[in-house]
Amino acid sequence: FFAEHFSRHLNRPTPKMSPEALERLRNYEWPGNIRELEHLVQRAVLLCSDGIIRIEDMSMEVMAGEAPVEKEGWVSLEEYERRGAEEEKGYLERALEATGWVIYGEKGAAELLGVHPEKLRARMKKYDLRRPT
Repeated sequence: FFAEHFSRHLNRPTPKMSPEALERLRNYEWPGNIRELEHLVQRAVLLCSDGIIRIEDMSMEVMAGEAPVEKEGWVSLEEYERRGAEEEKGYLERALEATGWVIYGEKGAAELLGVHPEKLRARMKKYDLRRPT
């Protein structure tokens, strides 16, 4: 359902799920709510390049096949925040590219990401994201 929804917003065919990715989704413990699954599928639709969602198109936790709370190794909070910021910046950039850098409206990146356009603009400013010239 989510893959179909996000594909429609991107005017792309709905990608198929590889058997390995589907198995990984089924085995993941999902410590978050349905929003976690929704965001994962949204990210995977943006990242898949050949119409097939693979394990590598998913979040790090699902790729590892375990819930975040069960990971044995920990990184510093600074490193965690840095990685999160890099991932968020890349995610925003891919959404903006997928929508032709349109922010507002039904086909805009804000709608695709499910945020208010001003929130998206604030994040773009935070990460110095500008439409390429």
